[in-house]
Amino acid sequence: MINFITSVEISNNLRRRIKEEIFRQKAMLELQQPGAAWEDFVGRHANAVRHTIDLLATWARVNVTSYTQVERSFPQPAAGDKTVNVIVMELIEVFMLKFGYSQHDTILAKKMWQDFSGIETINVRKPAAWAAAIIQAYSQLNNGESEMSAETLAEEMAVGKSSISANKTKIYQVLKLEKYDPRYLSEEGIVSLLYDLQ
Repeated sequence: MINFITSVEISNNLRRRIKEEIFRQKAMLELQQPGAAWEDFVGRHANAVRHTIDLLATWARVNVTSYTQVERSFPQPAAGDKTVNVIVMELIEVFMLKFGYSQHDTILAKKMWQDFSGIETINVRKPAAWAAAIIQAYSQLNNGESEMSAETLAEEMAVGKSSISANKTKIYQVLKLEKYDPRYLSEEGIVSLLYDLQ
């Protein structure tokens, strides 16, 4: 992508289409941050906006952001404060930063664990296995082609691959996760989504 200011001549119809797509992407951010302002959206997803404009202006695409992702019905954590395993939260943060994820990625992955814990009551015997499952689920949602492998997670976090797989399956089922789930979608995930809908 260009890294300088430029202008692109577009028709009124294309301007309307770009506006619709950007509004849909902002709606996805609002699932993560209710009440997010336009400044929050552009500050968090500027690169996705640039890719969206490029796709619509040069590739003549009809849709770049899926309607189904925004309109889905998501399971909600139970009202009240359910206990969230703090050790799992700490391991998610430590290892995601170690693996090169951003602080914002870490926040979204920890939110996934909080949501899961708010819906499902679990007995956490191996916190590292749950943290690894969250990290792998998060990486799959945002970019399946370059997801964090179970082998790497098992080796780095000293847990079994089968435990990671079983826990990840449980997380997917309880949260009804799908690829590019907007609740946990990063900017990289949005850009991948834009190009995956071809």
